[in-house]
Amino acid sequence: MACEPGGLSKAELVRFRARSSQYLEARNVILEAWESNVAEYLTLEACQEKAASQDADVVSEAFYFLMEQGCINFGILANEPQQESGCSDEQLSASLYQLLQTADMDNTTEKMIRRQLEAQLGVDLSERRQYIRQQVTDFLQGRLSAPMSSSAQPAKLNGTVIVIGAGPAGLTAAHHLKRCGAKVVLLEARQNVGGRVRGSDAAAFTVPVDLGASIITGTRADLIKGLRPDPSTIIARQLGLTLYPIETALPLYDGVSGEAISAETDARLERVRDALLDAARERVDTLGEDAVEGESLGDALDAAFAALMASAVPAAPAAAVEEAQPHSFVGDEAAAAADPANAAAPSSPDAGVAEAQAAEAADAAVAAVEMTRERAEADEAEQAREAEDEAVCHRLSEADVRLLNWHWAHLEYGCSSRLHDVSLAHWNQDEEYAGFGGPHCMVVGGYNQITAGLAEGLDAQLGCPVASVSYNESGVSVTCEDGRKFEGQAAVVTVPLGCLKANDITFSPPLPSWKQDAIRKLGFGALNKVALQFPHCFWNEDLDYFGAALEGDASQRGLCSMFWSLQRFSGAPVLLALVSGDAAYASEGRTVRELQDAAMRVLRRLHGDAIPEPVASNLSQWLSDPHARGSYSFVGRGASARTYDELALPVHRRLLFAGEHTCKEHPDTVGGAMLTGMREAVRAVQLLRGDDSSGAEAELDSIPIETAKKKRRKAAPSAAAEELAEAAGPDDVAPAKRRKKRQSSGRTRDEGDGEVGPMEAVVGRRAAALQADALRQEQEQRAQARTMAKSACRAIFQAGSGDMDSLRSLVQDTSDVELQTVVLQSLLSADADAMEAVAFDPVVLSGLNDWLHALLEDARAFHVIELLLQLVGKLPVQWALLQEAGLPQTVRERTLTHSNRSTRDVSGRLIQHWIDANTEASADPAGVAAAAADHAAAANGSRRPLHGTAKREGNGGAHTSSRGPPREADLQAFMNPDDVARIAQLEAEYQQAMEDEAACAAEAQSLEESLKQQRAERPVLMPVIHTFESFQAANSSKRKPGHKDKHLQHKSSKPSRPSGTEAKAPGGHKSSGPDKAEKRVAGFVQEILNPMHKAGQLSREGYSWVAKKTVHKVMERRQDKDAASTRPHDPLSTARKEKIKALVQKYVQLYQTNPPHSSQ
Repeated sequence: MACEPGGLSKAELVRFRARSSQYLEARNVILEAWESNVAEYLTLEACQEKAASQDADVVSEAFYFLMEQGCINFGILANEPQQESGCSDEQLSASLYQLLQTADMDNTTEKMIRRQLEAQLGVDLSERRQYIRQQVTDFLQGRLSAPMSSSAQPAKLNGTVIVIGAGPAGLTAAHHLKRCGAKVVLLEARQNVGGRVRGSDAAAFTVPVDLGASIITGTRADLIKGLRPDPSTIIARQLGLTLYPIETALPLYDGVSGEAISAETDARLERVRDALLDAARERVDTLGEDAVEGESLGDALDAAFAALMASAVPAAPAAAVEEAQPHSFVGDEAAAAADPANAAAPSSPDAGVAEAQAAEAADAAVAAVEMTRERAEADEAEQAREAEDEAVCHRLSEADVRLLNWHWAHLEYGCSSRLHDVSLAHWNQDEEYAGFGGPHCMVVGGYNQITAGLAEGLDAQLGCPVASVSYNESGVSVTCEDGRKFEGQAAVVTVPLGCLKANDITFSPPLPSWKQDAIRKLGFGALNKVALQFPHCFWNEDLDYFGAALEGDASQRGLCSMFWSLQRFSGAPVLLALVSGDAAYASEGRTVRELQDAAMRVLRRLHGDAIPEPVASNLSQWLSDPHARGSYSFVGRGASARTYDELALPVHRRLLFAGEHTCKEHPDTVGGAMLTGMREAVRAVQLLRGDDSSGAEAELDSIPIETAKKKRRKAAPSAAAEELAEAAGPDDVAPAKRRKKRQSSGRTRDEGDGEVGPMEAVVGRRAAALQADALRQEQEQRAQARTMAKSACRAIFQAGSGDMDSLRSLVQDTSDVELQTVVLQSLLSADADAMEAVAFDPVVLSGLNDWLHALLEDARAFHVIELLLQLVGKLPVQWALLQEAGLPQTVRERTLTHSNRSTRDVSGRLIQHWIDANTEASADPAGVAAAAADHAAAANGSRRPLHGTAKREGNGGAHTSSRGPPREADLQAFMNPDDVARIAQLEAEYQQAMEDEAACAAEAQSLEESLKQQRAERPVLMPVIHTFESFQAANSSKRKPGHKDKHLQHKSSKPSRPSGTEAKAPGGHKSSGPDKAEKRVAGFVQEILNPMHKAGQLSREGYSWVAKKTVHKVMERRQDKDAASTRPHDPLSTARKEKIKALVQKYVQLYQTNPPHSSQ
């Protein structure tokens, strides 16, 4: 359901290798059209209209390919055309033409042709004999030509696919298969669809409550990181559902005292937790993944904690940990009653911890703390914190132990298992894929709305649990527990991993040994929820969740240790208590009332005994559910990412597997399950089409490919080779040859695995060779990327300190597009110091321009081009240096006219950014020049000071630079001539206004002197003048003939503002008061004036006069700018604030020099 940006997948390369550039352009146009409106069916005609300049056949073929792959027209669509029950004339004509091209017309009858077409298209053509006869006649007479784009539109599918399970994976697979034209049989054991996406079935709840999946784990694409959103997001948008973003803050409370845990305490214990996790990982890195294959994360944490505690005792070296006595870190009584390893780390079911492991873990933990301290050497505050951390193990309090236990319970929540069942080496294998992009959200109204929407239009057989599945080379047969039998060409098994582990479905023949091993190794855990609704909300209703650090050992720490609040989300006083780890397994045999009481005990500790009793309650017990037998998968001991891949592989090509347990990139997510359902639906479509090349490619796509992060792998048998060997091979090969030992593993097949013939051996060797080659290339690429990422981080850090040599070399020497991508992503995450250093370094900027030129020659590299442009846009604008590097010219002449629309958009935004930055920078050219001089010195090899800037000497401390500030003339080449003229007009008006203001000040001084003179001459007869304007009007008759006052002429051209409340806003409409922007400006001006007024520098009348004048002038300028721009200007941007401060100072000076008699 997603394509590689700027690249081609294996399936795309197989299909469009000879036309990759044409296909890529057509694909991007189609995907852009789809993304613009995912709620409506995208038609081929619309795509051809948008790609009118491209080859129509390529656009058509790309459209149908992307649709079949699930990249477009996915989900619940408006205006989707109804599928024809038969086949269209175009399809019939295309199939007939292909048939006639190879038929022996001397020995072929019309009836034979019709029967072949019926078998191929899967429809009855008896009513269309006349049409076929006419087409054959035209062919024989040479009048029938090849139909236009006959290969683009896929032929009608002929066959049935049985989908077992109507959860997210099964619904997605069935939905896509039906859209592609296949006949689908959807079987579901429950009486409702959705699987583990389930709402509360207790009628007493006033709002929907998700007892199963409840969070969409990413709702927006992250272009910089290359992360797609969870596909659930698309369905939610199509259904018009509201998504509620979850707050990231998770406050914690002590489960004994009920007090809030401070951020400092939480951070301190988090560092202890991280040190223990680092020590556990150090064991893997030291011994290798093979050596620790059967070890658990819980065992390693036990060892690390025991070693860390022992190493904290003076005179106890790491080598003598076994002789160390428990240190009194929770009080004498607690130390005498319990082993520290059992008190604050996950309790192990084993009798003890290996002494050697403890010694190694102690050294690793101490080293981790030392490394942390070294990184903060220069910061005194950081050193103080590290000193506190160093002593923390000497004085862990009981509250500290509870908080550390909460973190382990939270980790068990994430894994849905006890930590002693989780693989030490691979427990977080999915982290390298970074999940989905964007914020996490909940679905208002319940997550099951998404699965219910997917189920619409599907004929699901509910209450139909499957008992057995038989499969062979020709098809599958599925038998339900009630005796009903369904047959088809393929089956997609999407039942939860727990049901596969329990052998709820009997497979005939039995699944291959490699598949059974994968099912056994991968874990399937327990996580339960206790839902409570109260008469009113007694907790902080602004929170989305909160945690409670409970007392007790590992068996108790996960019993209602976290609460989700639905008050803000749904408006109802509902709490969801989570039960994880050992407590989750124990909760399976307890009643609703018992779990409710457990949750209430925790809540009373936090909020007091006066809290009300719940009015409704319910709970989930996933382990006891016969149709789930657990919550979701985790990496068990002996399992790895490869295990997910093996679970995803088909058996005999006809038996396909989907579900979150087959998705190593997104396990334990609804989105991951949906992706696997789409993956297997595409595989089934290819199978029904007889597309052997695509099918083989899809199968090879599923071969486990190891990454550089996975260091020392065992040489496990190739599941892909075994599967390919099973899928091929004639039936007439001699049994003696079929029982040959497999070269890849050195052992014979188990009984029921099938037999191996010569052709199977060839296929197996080919698959193994392909896998080895792909593995080698992948490992090399990953290793290079990892090395480059480290080099980039090191160079960026040095650049931030003033040393540019490493970064210069990196930019100049890197030519590989993938490695350039790594460098750009690292730079985009750099801090302000590094960004500033890059902006002032002409060598790096020139290198980036060279990259840009090279990337523009590769039509598939537009996503890297966009990363580079985004980086340039984040740099502080130094126009002279940018020009010197050639970047503006390249953007103007090349990227602004790029064939990819997204690249053009990014280029346009970059140019606008340059224009805006130039306008703001022009207000302070001296500052720009000084900064340029500072960084020019750093670029020439000198190291820039870490804090502050060097003092300037000589001639008033001013620096000179050969590089002046950015010139607007340089940017006008980018701009529309009308915009240039409009800007010039506005600048002229602004200049005129400034001149008028100066004239006004001079006139005010002159009139003030005249006023004083008149007062002296006729003090009693002077009229009462309330405003300066009224005085000007009264005094105008005394002016010399012919005298023209520019200020008065300017003012008279504008209507005077009424003094009452009926003042009108721009446009002639009555204003209801100052808008938000004006209020913000007024507030900012008041912040500037308040200190002056308090210090006695400005009277109350002067305060009012300056404030009104400033706000009026700022808003007047803003209206002019907004009128000349397509987007509103922020009146309080950083540059604007500086200008407002300067304007306030001018008005204050004007008032103090020539104070008016009344504030205006």
